[in-house]
Amino acid sequence: MTVSADPYVHVATGRFVVLTCNVEPSSELAGVYVATCPALGVTSQGDSLEEAENNIREAVSLYLTAIDEDGELDRVFNEKGLRISVAADAHMAFKLPAQGGGSILAEAFPIDRAA
Repeated sequence: MTVSADPYVHVATGRFVVLTCNVEPSSELAGVYVATCPALGVTSQGDSLEEAENNIREAVSLYLTAIDEDGELDRVFNEKGLRISVAADAHMAFKLPAQGGGSILAEAFPIDRAA
């Protein structure tokens, strides 16, 4: 399934970052899905695939907000090789099924401060 990433572009700045998140069934707990954003080291979980996807989106958004408010966004992005894009860039968000019943998400997350 392909969805537009436009809702994840910050309205005032037009800035966003595209991150890939992996969601898969837990190897240790039945009925639990584990979600990770490897680029940021953010992890979450949920009792269903949909819940885990929503939880990782929220966890990544909270993490980005926290490092931005702490003035650490540029340093973290430089260390991890991440790039902030602007709305003029062509972008889409993707959700692909993963082996074993999980999913791979590539979504845009808003960056609210100006360059």
